[in-house]
Amino acid sequence: MIREPAVKKFLYWCDQCNVPLIGRTCACKTRVREIELLQPHDVRPALAADMALIRRLLAERFGDIPLPHVVLLNKTGGVDRTDLVIVHGDRFGWLSFDPITRKFSLDIAPEALPHILPHATRGIVDLETEPAVSAHKGRIGGKRFPLATPVPDGTVIVSYRNRFGTGIVRDGQVRVKELVPVEPRTRPDPDWDVVIEKNRYHLKNLERNAIRTIKKHMNDRPCVNVSFSGGKDSTAVLHLARKAGVEKAFFIDTGIELPETVEFVASQGVEIVRKGGDFFQAVEKAGPPGKDHRWCCKLLKLHPLKIYLAGLGSCVTIQGNRWYESWNRADLDETSQNPANPLQLNISPIRNWRALEVFLYLWWQEAPMNPLYEKGLERIGCYTCPAVLESEYEGLREMHPELTDRWDEFLIRWAGKTGMPDAYHRWGLWRWRALPPKMREVCRDRGIPLNDDFTLREDPESRATPESRTTPESRTTPESRATPESRATPESRTTPESRATPESRTTPESRATPESRTTPESRATPESRTTPESRATPVQKSVEVATTKTLETPEPATPAENEFTPDEIRGDFPILGDIVYLDNAATSFSPEPVVEALVEFEHRYRANVGRGVHRLTRIATQRYWHAHEKVARFIGGEAGVTVFTKNATDAINMVAQGLSWKPGDRVVTTILEHHSNLLPWRALAKQGVALDVIGIDADYSLDLAALEETLAGGAVRLVTVTHASNVLGVTTPVEEIARLCREHGALFLVDGAQSLPHMPVDVSSLGCDFLCFAGHKMFGPTGTGVLWMRDLLLESPTLGGGMVASVTAEGYEPAEGYQRYEAGTPNIGGGIALGVAVDYLSAIGMERVHRHEERLTARLIEGLSAIDGVTVYAGRRPGARIGVVSFTLDGVHPQEAAQMLDEDADILVRSGHHCCQPLMEHLNLPEGTVRASMAAFTTEHEIDLLIAAVGEISRGR
Repeated sequence: MIREPAVKKFLYWCDQCNVPLIGRTCACKTRVREIELLQPHDVRPALAADMALIRRLLAERFGDIPLPHVVLLNKTGGVDRTDLVIVHGDRFGWLSFDPITRKFSLDIAPEALPHILPHATRGIVDLETEPAVSAHKGRIGGKRFPLATPVPDGTVIVSYRNRFGTGIVRDGQVRVKELVPVEPRTRPDPDWDVVIEKNRYHLKNLERNAIRTIKKHMNDRPCVNVSFSGGKDSTAVLHLARKAGVEKAFFIDTGIELPETVEFVASQGVEIVRKGGDFFQAVEKAGPPGKDHRWCCKLLKLHPLKIYLAGLGSCVTIQGNRWYESWNRADLDETSQNPANPLQLNISPIRNWRALEVFLYLWWQEAPMNPLYEKGLERIGCYTCPAVLESEYEGLREMHPELTDRWDEFLIRWAGKTGMPDAYHRWGLWRWRALPPKMREVCRDRGIPLNDDFTLREDPESRATPESRTTPESRTTPESRATPESRATPESRTTPESRATPESRTTPESRATPESRTTPESRATPESRTTPESRATPVQKSVEVATTKTLETPEPATPAENEFTPDEIRGDFPILGDIVYLDNAATSFSPEPVVEALVEFEHRYRANVGRGVHRLTRIATQRYWHAHEKVARFIGGEAGVTVFTKNATDAINMVAQGLSWKPGDRVVTTILEHHSNLLPWRALAKQGVALDVIGIDADYSLDLAALEETLAGGAVRLVTVTHASNVLGVTTPVEEIARLCREHGALFLVDGAQSLPHMPVDVSSLGCDFLCFAGHKMFGPTGTGVLWMRDLLLESPTLGGGMVASVTAEGYEPAEGYQRYEAGTPNIGGGIALGVAVDYLSAIGMERVHRHEERLTARLIEGLSAIDGVTVYAGRRPGARIGVVSFTLDGVHPQEAAQMLDEDADILVRSGHHCCQPLMEHLNLPEGTVRASMAAFTTEHEIDLLIAAVGEISRGR
């Protein structure tokens, strides 16, 4: 049961004034009567759209029936919208919406007859003229009779021997309710101003008590604000709070709010907190939210709130939650600690108000109100919210088809993808994962099978093309919507199922060249795009035409003054959806064009590369070769040799095994190195090769003086250093190191695994002899990597097919170019897709990516450094670091911190030693660190969320 004072289960009515009362007394001092309400005992005024709907339904059945100014609606349980309509203090009927037929109905009560009969011109069934009734002996009420006269299905008035009642006609039969004598009745018709006047005393008491509650607690925390949703309850609370002296208020824009709400919020001088995530990207991965699975609230509301409160600090937040809104709020106390955020103490000053009190108060105060209420919405919120009734959503289709069409299209597509029956989207069954009892009954009555856990059972026949499924337009009746012909058809919309088949699709190589690419500024905005599958991606506009072998350098994607924003590309990464991914130093995600390139290889031209002559091998060979050229161009390495490897580790090992070593040779590396650039050189000790490790300064900069001294000692065959640390994010001065290597005759290898994804890299500027990097860290597939060499400096460590030009009984002649280092069948699809990945990055512009990540890195370092108990390990100089930041929290193990970030904030980071244990020992970090690493798709909001979440962990340690 809802916890509430017993009085709240009743509505009071003054028959003399003919007005509803929120207290036991009327201003006229006349005795009042009680009207027992139905659970959940919430009652509200019928507003403009409600009144129009009731008038229409009455007119359809009975003719032009006048309604008084004051009509109330008592929400009650049902399959969808079900309201008890109260007129003149009497039960007038039940207004309901059937989500299956998509129609409203009004089942009138016997108490309505005195008000309807004097005006009714149709819808009256005279039972005395019906043979079945005339032949019946005994009681009429409660019985069912066949009708000789055709009567449309629905509620009717029945008359029999000067007595009247109501009945329901179904399939040519009428079920008669109780028959009673009816006396026409006339009542005063006051308007809502009169109702307010008669309730003024009670409204003053409500206001006084609410303001007293606010003042009692507004100083419980250092600051105070109002949580504003744009609905009536938060509007009342905002008005009350401002009377109490509270001015600050905030609104969290989820990105799927109705435009009227956002406009109304702005008009109230409320701070708008930006949206926390892209709902339509997340829903492609997570599926529709449900009343029993509201994942969207965490993404779109709790995460932005976490960031907002982190900047604000501990606060009292006044909110408009009421007991009558939901069972979850039925035991709401005056104050409550926000369970999702310890910084927020919530105050609920109108928790015992019903909707009627809220409306009367706002009208009394002449406070502005969201216009959506007058348009027929009872609940104001996100238009995709599962808590929206199907009846309300039907109205939204009329108001905002540009919004609802997109959601309808998704639901239809998701139903087809998951094998759900048409009822899933047609009847609104998507609103639950496990259906509640009332919806189980609906499904049982209509033959919709359920699983044992009350989820919908998959229907294999439902996995059909969109053309054979129900369209958004067919979900509603012709009377309630524009005709299908006036709207876009499903066939004209792009869905995964309706795309061209692989055989008919263009490959990445056959799309527009970089030279013909439009700039990001000329693309459609995220709001104007359709589903992620139908969006044009940067690479779909930029990848070269392979068959033309065009190798010209792409023109700059965008002038330098036009900064990059992640919104340009996030739609290409559907996996991001409902997570914050900050583990890119381990592996990044692949955008859709890269994934499509892999699929196209497998579906269209999977064949081995080499000297074959059939069409598939020629296509594969040409595109695999072309991918090498793309990668070479990306690093400015056209003059050298670009070899595809499994990863950066493989590439480094190829150098370690491919150089000829002799005892006494020395290799020089640094304390910053990943194990992959340390262990292969240690292994050379068996060949008599010594290893020197150069240290770092207090600011994590490489000790160049120590390096120069080591080189001066002679016998250094190779210097191998990371371009950017995967722990500290610092970059090494590779150009200066290259100069020192040339002066002392040493070869120079650069591990670019961490630098290639984050900054422009040109081997001609670096001055290195070898550059190694991994594809999976730069939007490419896993199992791909690159070894670039200034010349053919290595012996191939692996021999076999594909790496030779000819083989004789005495020996072999190695192939020219990269082929001599790629023995056996390579990762052909991965290599081709890696070429697409570098084109994707080129289309964005690596300088733009670098500037973007530089800003994010500075923001993250500054934010983390300001948190008590957090120690940041990152490069000090903005111009000499990438988007990798390590940190520790006092008293919290790095692994525990990473797990808390995942579970509490959906933030994915790395924890531990990061394959750099010698560096961790040097830094005295035996447990390692927490590491956040960025990519081009990382947003400021995600960085702010990480800072807020770390602050929360730190405060709770």
